[in-house]
Amino acid sequence: MNLAPNDSTYAQEEIAPTHDHFAGGHSAFLVMLRLPGGRQAAISYLNQLHTFEHFWIYQTNQFATTNSPREILTLNTNLPEFPTNTEWALVRRMFVIDADGNIQPTRIVESIQLRRYYAFTHPTIFMVTNSSGGVSEQFIPPQNFYEFQMDCRRKCALREVAKDETDFLFVHFMGKGFDQFEWKSDDSQVPDSSTFKGTILESCRTCHVAHGIYSVNVYAGLFQPRSIDPPQLFNLDADDEMKAALD
Repeated sequence: MNLAPNDSTYAQEEIAPTHDHFAGGHSAFLVMLRLPGGRQAAISYLNQLHTFEHFWIYQTNQFATTNSPREILTLNTNLPEFPTNTEWALVRRMFVIDADGNIQPTRIVESIQLRRYYAFTHPTIFMVTNSSGGVSEQFIPPQNFYEFQMDCRRKCALREVAKDETDFLFVHFMGKGFDQFEWKSDDSQVPDSSTFKGTILESCRTCHVAHGIYSVNVYAGLFQPRSIDPPQLFNLDADDEMKAALD
């Protein structure tokens, strides 16, 4: 089912505004949900989220370094969880310019990014040494990532991205316009393009590192607008979300 952040009685909003805005109006991003129990199970789960009363809770001295009591409003760590083998997908659909110069939605799918959850434990931590010799923590959540991209060499059919496939990640989502080919610390150094590439599927973990529902950023994760009212997700027609992104 396609998800949207409001039901039909309210003005439509973008379900994935960070992705929409990064694409600069070229595409719309739709969020899809599939539970092992089918459509009715997915609707029941959304109802659980709607009726959950304590999205926010108070914690005492969560970040304080003093002994004096201090309550902090924070996200509840016991949000309703979806079952294992649930799939969440982000579908990118193309916008085009018509002969009159207006933006028009299409049904052309540019990519599908899919996550399947097989457990809800906290992420496994690995210590990783980068190219400069520094050591950092890398979190591997218990979920499988898949991606399908439009392939112009195959008449624009979707192809699955290989598990270890690499690409220039700085030109993709959240690249922030930083071009590594134009930057180098030594003018005499010839840029080595192989060092600029990263594993495509691993890049998803940057923003979806938490476990279960907490890695679903449109509900409880990063970039979720922090209002006192909990986010509301509804099953709506994909065309409505396309219009919200177009607007």
